[in-house]
Amino acid sequence: MDNIEILSKGKEEVIYDQAHITISYDTENEILINDWKGLLTWETVQDGCLNMIDVFKSKRGYKILNSNVNLTGSWAVGVEWTSEVWAPQILEEGLKRFAWVHSKANFAELSASSLVSKIKDDQKDEIFASFQDYDEAYQWLLSN
Repeated sequence: MDNIEILSKGKEEVIYDQAHITISYDTENEILINDWKGLLTWETVQDGCLNMIDVFKSKRGYKILNSNVNLTGSWAVGVEWTSEVWAPQILEEGLKRFAWVHSKANFAELSASSLVSKIKDDQKDEIFASFQDYDEAYQWLLSN
C-alpha cells in the first residue's frame, strides 16, 4: 500500500485489507481507493469487487481510484463477471467517476479496457478513465 499512502490527499481509513486488495477511503475528499496486488484469480477478482461495492454503498463517495500498479499480470479471468455483475451494480449505486491507474509493465490495462468496452451504459466514457500517474488520476477525480 506504499503507493496509495503517497497518493492520498486526505485522511485515509483502511476498510478492507487482503493479500489481493486493500480498500481505503479518503475521508476528506470522499474517494474510495483500491490497491489491487499480485496475480488475481476469478475468486479474488470477485471477492475484491464485491467488497468494493459494499464499501462504496456504506461510504457514498461516488468516486473511485482503482490502482492496478501492483498487479503482476492480467485479470482477464474476471472480465466477463465484472462487466455483467459488478459494473451494473456499482453504476446503479451511483458511481460518477472511476479512475484506473495502470502500470506500463503489466497486462492489467488490457483487462480494464476489455471490461469498459463490455459495459452497457451510455455515459461509461464519462465515468471510466485510465491513467499511468496517480496524481493525474486523483486530480481528475477531484475536478469532477
